[in-house]
Amino acid sequence: RFEFCTGARYDDFWDIRLVDEVPGTSKDNVDGATPSKYLTWQNILAGLLDYNIKDLPLAKHYGELRQTMEAAKERNGEFNFLFDFYAKVCDMLEIKSEIGLHITDAYQAGDKEKLKEFTVQTLPELYTRMKALRDAHVELWFDTYKPFGWEVFDHRYGAQLGGIEVAIKRINDYLNGKIERIDELEEKRLPYHGKEGLVFSRGYSKIASASAAR
Repeated sequence: RFEFCTGARYDDFWDIRLVDEVPGTSKDNVDGATPSKYLTWQNILAGLLDYNIKDLPLAKHYGELRQTMEAAKERNGEFNFLFDFYAKVCDMLEIKSEIGLHITDAYQAGDKEKLKEFTVQTLPELYTRMKALRDAHVELWFDTYKPFGWEVFDHRYGAQLGGIEVAIKRINDYLNGKIERIDELEEKRLPYHGKEGLVFSRGYSKIASASAAR
């Protein structure tokens, strides 16, 4: 019935839930965890929610889900653009979901070769994928909604793209001896709001920064 009425595949739309129903969520994600939101918008070096995702195979999950969304965008008619957007979300999160943990681990282990690899390969690739996601989101928004409200996402994507550039600078400054340590990576990662595991977090302002001034 769904396919007859919409020209699209029910199973493909049902798979969209897997953007948030990741390893570590409760069965059917009844707790309403929103990892795709906070993993997209948290700052790389601050890692406010890194503690809560430790030991979870999120990069693998999003890499596999990207392939699912890539296949879906070829067989859902007028909704193909939606699956293209989610494919780019997963493509970006394949890197960003765990990158804060990996950078922190390399820094604490004193692995400067690995840190250099982040600055010349991984972070620039993340920048490319984040920009591709932003561009796809722009198209989706203006094809679907009135323009009002997009400026909020301008701010959010701008913060992420700028944050990647700053992460590269901070790591390079450390590697080049300009700074003796990266203070953001010296801080102990703590459970978000004292909660263990994947959490529900709706407010962008509480994801983007721990600062009260924002």
